[in-house]
Amino acid sequence: MKLKVYSSDGAKALEKDFALKEFEGKKGVQALKDTIVAYQANARQGTAKTKNFGEVKGTGKKPWRQKGTGNARHGSRRSPLWVKGAVVFGPRPRDWSLTTNQKVRQLAFQRALFDKASEGGLSLIEKISPAKPKTKVIATVLTRIHPEGKILLVDETFGKNAQMAARNISRVQMVDAASVNAWDLVRHDLVLISEEGFQKVLARANA
Repeated sequence: MKLKVYSSDGAKALEKDFALKEFEGKKGVQALKDTIVAYQANARQGTAKTKNFGEVKGTGKKPWRQKGTGNARHGSRRSPLWVKGAVVFGPRPRDWSLTTNQKVRQLAFQRALFDKASEGGLSLIEKISPAKPKTKVIATVLTRIHPEGKILLVDETFGKNAQMAARNISRVQMVDAASVNAWDLVRHDLVLISEEGFQKVLARANA
């Protein structure tokens, strides 16, 4: 499959062939969906909690007598009908995590790479190593390549200059080639990988 390879300054680009696994039809689509759902579920803390009747602070004394006051009948100030009362069927702490086996994650990663490359959202750059740790330097390069939208930068290892230059750009996320996953690939408009990092990504995808 042919992919664009940009120069380090983003000013020039040429196309090269890469041994990227290709798919026909919907093979791997379900694996990709299941994997993304699992990543999102595993990111949930599951700590939301409301107090039920037994946990709300307050007396159990009847606020007023049953009849004769003109008020509605109430048995407790901890009732869900009262301000600061209990919550009925509210969220409770729970484990949202899901598991997917290695073969499914591998297939999802391959499919995500193929889909991103097919739609033109996967490009390469010779290297990601600005001469100075200046945001303006790397912002200029990225503007030349992709003026708008979210960008995922992938390299085998990011140097200190690259980290300091890109960390303040809100639309940019940096992930090393050993950690990038299908969810990272799917949720960005452009995935820009260094040539060195792409070899690591291909090795992972074809393992």
